[in-house]
Amino acid sequence: MTKKYKPHMMYCKDGSEKKATTYKEHLALKKKGCGHKKPKGGNSPMKSDPYRDVDPSPVDPKTGKKTSKSKYGRKKD
Repeated sequence: MTKKYKPHMMYCKDGSEKKATTYKEHLALKKKGCGHKKPKGGNSPMKSDPYRDVDPSPVDPKTGKKTSKSKYGRKKD
């Protein structure tokens, strides 16, 4: 009994993702160094996000300090 091939994503060291639709493609990608796990770090879209480190806390525009009020004027619990 032979196993039926299931198409899946493969991840290369350069950060690219490719879908192996056939077993032949899977072997070719494996030979190029691609694997089943996403590489950590690399070309992550989160690293290039300019708002990644922005604090979402409300700030009083007059003083520039954080405020405990929500945008509707009520205090948060």
